[in-house]
Amino acid sequence: MLLAVMALVTLLVSCKSTYNPKYSKDALANIDPFKMGDAVVNVNKFLAYDLDQISLSVALEPRMNRVIVEYPFQVSKVNLYFDAADRAAILDAIARYDEAFAAKNLETHGNKTAAFGVIEVAMKWGMDLGNKGEAVPGISIGYRFIDGAPYFMLTVPETANDLYGKSTGGSRIKTSPFMVMCFNRAQAAAFGEFLSDERIKKEIAAQNIPANLEVNPEKDINAPDAY
Repeated sequence: MLLAVMALVTLLVSCKSTYNPKYSKDALANIDPFKMGDAVVNVNKFLAYDLDQISLSVALEPRMNRVIVEYPFQVSKVNLYFDAADRAAILDAIARYDEAFAAKNLETHGNKTAAFGVIEVAMKWGMDLGNKGEAVPGISIGYRFIDGAPYFMLTVPETANDLYGKSTGGSRIKTSPFMVMCFNRAQAAAFGEFLSDERIKKEIAAQNIPANLEVNPEKDINAPDAY
């Protein structure tokens, strides 16, 4: 009997610890993340600007109001978490890049990889069954000419792994890899569309969320209910 009670307590504790959703103050809804679609990007291989075209999986995390971009890089899987401020900065940069492109005002020489600023973005990477990493790199937003062609670019610098050396849940990986994400104009426009408020509102509306899982922006989602 005692063993049965102890097993039940252990089960309840383990269940509680494995499901602990987090919420941001600007949460969109009290529902799990869901996929919005795919986008195309060109990423570096082992050399900095030797590009390989791949697909990005784009998802929405309503509780945290973040767009999650997932893609393979070398032997790892990378996840970038763009909050509302990150998305606004990227959309503004895409618009400015497109305007400069149309006006033939892009500078063909010099380092313009941070021409539109830097944003701090939460990132996770690693292998499903291997070492993992977490960091908040300062991602540069800009552009660069590669083999004579201009690309809108997000540059993810090598960044210290927050999990390195931890005794519990730690990792042997010291830093994240250096990565570049290069978009032509059409690719940048398609990627930016996933980041827009209009697209996000449309995606949320399509989920047919029950009233009890909707979010009132004037109320903290974790606050007690008024009755």
